[in-house]
Amino acid sequence: MNQPGRGIRFPLFGFPTRVDWSFFFIALLFSLRGGSSGSGIDLEYALVWMGILLPSILIHELGHAFAARRLGARPSIVVHGMGGLTSYAPPQPPTRGQSIGVSFAGPAAGFVFGAIILAIALTQDIDLSLSTVSFGEPFDRALALGVWINLAWGGLNLLPILPLDGGHILQELLPGDRVARQRLAAIVSLVVASTAAVLFWVNGWVFAALLIGYFGLQSIAVLNATGRSGNAETLRSQIQDAVQRLQQGDPTALPELERLVHRTADPQLQAHLKTIVVEVYAGSGNRAEARRVLNEAPGNVHPAVYALVSAYEGDPTALDQVREIFARQPAPESARCLMLAYGAYNRGHEVPAIMASSAGGHDPLILAEAEHSARGRGLSGVADQLAAMRKGT
Repeated sequence: MNQPGRGIRFPLFGFPTRVDWSFFFIALLFSLRGGSSGSGIDLEYALVWMGILLPSILIHELGHAFAARRLGARPSIVVHGMGGLTSYAPPQPPTRGQSIGVSFAGPAAGFVFGAIILAIALTQDIDLSLSTVSFGEPFDRALALGVWINLAWGGLNLLPILPLDGGHILQELLPGDRVARQRLAAIVSLVVASTAAVLFWVNGWVFAALLIGYFGLQSIAVLNATGRSGNAETLRSQIQDAVQRLQQGDPTALPELERLVHRTADPQLQAHLKTIVVEVYAGSGNRAEARRVLNEAPGNVHPAVYALVSAYEGDPTALDQVREIFARQPAPESARCLMLAYGAYNRGHEVPAIMASSAGGHDPLILAEAEHSARGRGLSGVADQLAAMRKGT
């Protein structure tokens, strides 16, 4: 198996959580300009920055995670250099209202945390200006940072800019079908991001300007992807060609398939293509791209695909997750993910027994999918066992 995702792993209120090393690297970069000495790395400032930023991000992501858990999902959290990400896959596609609730829960948790810090700061009569953030005493710095991160940045996160929470909320509030809402949200996002980036830049907030500008570029990519024309026959031909090229090992086929995910309006075909892209990225060791496509590309994939990606990322609970999903929702998709996940941990020989003990072990289509996946991984003995089970049904 490929090495699991980098960083520190731990459970947090039952949610698998990982803090990537990039978080600490970015925190050190911020300390370059935050030191009272005016040059070099201020270790004290770096520790204060990490000490308040990490819990702030975790509390924000916990808001998302607890809201997603209420929908029956089993979320996981990753903290990285650019912020945090909560991944989840509820058993049923969420309604617009439920999606809005999950998106808003993160900022709401941050606002509560920020309000507590603000109350403490006010009782201590602490100056909360940016000069305190850069040059104050450690305790004063921590409180000032806590207010700015949780209240100011939390408010910025609710701007209607994709992929911020405010952008996702806007997308669910707009009229029209999914593609129309996505395009409208991207247009609004582009306008707001461009305006905000200019304002930040002229006021000297270079990092914020670059970050918001980057979000604007992502909105352009969404517009390009959803605005491509082409009739159904042309699209079908392009999909077949990309899949064939992918099977032949063409490295350009995978990005092309990802673009086609955005173009197709057929929900089943879209989910199928998205699943292919995610599984190929994950199986080839590009776990970050797999997670990005899983969380950002349109299409509702089977919950087992989320568990499979977590397995490739090294989540120790992922095998139990994919096994439970297969037992609860036996289908060719969950059977394939079961085989791939256990195979990645060199435990593919356990799959026939797992399938035999479930309803899916008596379905020839499900067994055939697992057999095909086993042969694809070179597990001929396991594939032969599954073939014998299939012939016996």
